[in-house]
Amino acid sequence: MCGQVIHPMGWDAFGLPAENAARQHGVDPDEWTQKNVAKMRQQLDGLGVCLDWDRQINTSQPLYYKATQQIFLEMFKHGLVYRDKVFIILAHNSLF
Repeated sequence: MCGQVIHPMGWDAFGLPAENAARQHGVDPDEWTQKNVAKMRQQLDGLGVCLDWDRQINTSQPLYYKATQQIFLEMFKHGLVYRDKVFIILAHNSLF
């Protein structure tokens, strides 16, 4: 019923929240992430959302993060990325 669908789907799936959740559940972060992506896809399909799954992007896949790591390293080599200490002030909500 969806016809020709060009709606891609992206999963920004890795990062500290996913890694922390996987550790809390005693599961490998990749396994945790892939199970969550599969469950969400199942839920979206159940809702009848028309998405082009052939155009799916998943940031936890090696082909994706390998490319982003290479870009980061090139930027680092050229001084466009640096590491520094930052002083952070946390404000209490009642002050606003």
